[in-house]
Amino acid sequence: NTPRKLCVCGKSKSLPYCDGSHMGESWNCEETTDVLPFYKYGFLSANVRYSNLIQQLCERFKGKNILDMHKAPYPTLQTLVILLDGFDDIEGTKAIVTRWMDTFSNAILLGLGVSTHYLFAELFKKHTKKSIYVADVPIDMKPYMFFFHIENLIDLFENPPMKLQREPAPLDAPRLANEDDRCGCMHRVFLSHAVADEDIILPAVNYLRKHFKADIFVCLDSIPIATNWSSRINDQLEDRSHFIVLMSKAVKQSHFCSFEIGYAKGLGKKIHMVSLDGAMPPAFVSDTQCVDLPRLQHLVPHRSITELLIKTLSDILK
Repeated sequence: NTPRKLCVCGKSKSLPYCDGSHMGESWNCEETTDVLPFYKYGFLSANVRYSNLIQQLCERFKGKNILDMHKAPYPTLQTLVILLDGFDDIEGTKAIVTRWMDTFSNAILLGLGVSTHYLFAELFKKHTKKSIYVADVPIDMKPYMFFFHIENLIDLFENPPMKLQREPAPLDAPRLANEDDRCGCMHRVFLSHAVADEDIILPAVNYLRKHFKADIFVCLDSIPIATNWSSRINDQLEDRSHFIVLMSKAVKQSHFCSFEIGYAKGLGKKIHMVSLDGAMPPAFVSDTQCVDLPRLQHLVPHRSITELLIKTLSDILK
C-alpha cells in the first residue's frame, strides 16, 4: 500500500490526509510528508546582548529561538515573545516578525526599559487581528531578577490574575505597563514572620510591591507611627483575605507569631505555610501543607531562597 500524505495546509476535506487542496493555497508538500513542528513559545530578540536570556527562556518554556531557524517552512508557534530595548534594529525586527506573522496566534511584546506603545505601533499597526499583549520590563534590578521578572510575566500571561491589556487599542488608552493597572487583582495578605528573617523576606516583599502592586501587611512598615500596634495587627488580621506564615526556627520561638497564627485560625482564615529554613509548622496547624523552600531548592539549585519565595508568594497572591 502506498502511504498517504498528511495534510499540512489544514484545508483538506479528508483530514488528516492530503486531498490536493493545498494546490489552491500555494502550498508545495512534495518534499516531505511530515507535519510541521509545533512550539508553544518562540522567542525573538535582535540584540545579541540578550542571547543568553533568550536561551534561558527557551529552556524554561521549552521554546525556540526563531533566529536559529533561517528558512521556511517555519514551525507553528502558539505565542511569539519579542524582547526589545529601543536600541535594537526596529526595521530588522519588523521584517522578522512579518516573515513569521502567519505562524503564531498571539504575541507578547516586552519593552525592556522602553515604552511598548511605541514598539507596538512600529511592529503591529498593520496586523490588527493578532492578539498582542504588552508589558514594560524595568531594567533597574539585579541581573538575577531580570530573568525571573520576565518568567513571571509569561507565567501570568498563561494564568492571568492581573488586568492584562490586549492590543490593539487606541494608542492613548491605558497600558498594561501603567503602574496603577498592573496588579489590581492580587489578594490582600497578612504576612506573619519573625524579625530575625527580615533580610530574606523584605527583598521579596519589596519586589512584589514595586512591580506588581501587591498589598502586603508586614509589621515592620505597615503600622503607622504612634498607632496602637496590637489593635492594628488585630484589625489587619480580620481585614485581610489571605494569611501567610513564613515559618522558620525563629517563628517557632515567637509568642507573637503563635498568637497571629492562632487568631487567623480562629477567624477561619485560609492559612498558607511557607518554610524559609526547613522548620515545620507548630502542632496546632501541622495539618496544613507547608511549602518547604530549602527542599524545593534541591530541585532548582540555581534559584536562591529569595527568588523561590517571590515565586511562591506570587502564586499564592494570584
